[in-house]
Amino acid sequence: MVKRELTDALVKAFPGITRGDMSEVTRTLFESMAQALIRREAIEVRGIGRFSVKRHAATRGKNPKTGIAVHVPARLAVHFKPAGSLTKLINQ
Repeated sequence: MVKRELTDALVKAFPGITRGDMSEVTRTLFESMAQALIRREAIEVRGIGRFSVKRHAATRGKNPKTGIAVHVPARLAVHFKPAGSLTKLINQ
């Protein structure tokens, strides 16, 4: 599902709200989530899961074409851990 499909589903669920307003709601929601992750705050959506920022340490890698060792710098990455209830629903 992409953002537009989510907006369409919400418009169907809440017919009193215009598509433009619902589009603004979804844009604001995702922008707020992104800003929270930038501040390294975790986001928990009950029944869905938890988004957090994890630090990956620097490591040595290898260029697969040449075989030369390369330095891979430390980085931050978004991590998602699904809720147990969601995992159960998916595996039914």
